Amino acid sequence: MRLFQKKPDFADTEHEKAWLIRTAINYCKDVQKSFWKRKRNVYDAAAEQMLQSVQTPSEDREVLQAIWRLPPAHAELLYLHYYEGYSIEEIAVIMHKNASTLRSRLSRAKELLRKELGKDG
Repeated sequence: MRLFQKKPDFADTEHEKAWLIRTAINYCKDVQKSFWKRKRNVYDAAAEQMLQSVQTPSEDREVLQAIWRLPPAHAELLYLHYYEGYSIEEIAVIMHKNASTLRSRLSRAKELLRKELGKDG
């Protein structure tokens, strides 16, 4: 919706994709801070909707579900890096974070994901 409202001019599709992802992340953060966050878990609903729209083999689906059970900062990073194919440097630009911070966070996220997958069997 914001894409059509703002009508930004992008150099190429990669810039547009990065803008859309950043806008979605910011919107999710805004929702989490809002009153509605206390009434329903929008993050889980959005993750479930995404899972339903993604056509993946059963094992991939289980991994993706495990990712979305992680804290949002870890889940976003894993998704952007492994599913969208962004480098740490590109994610640093999108998320306005230091690349070395994200490398550390990615390591921690992978550790948490291993533990989460271990719970599932």
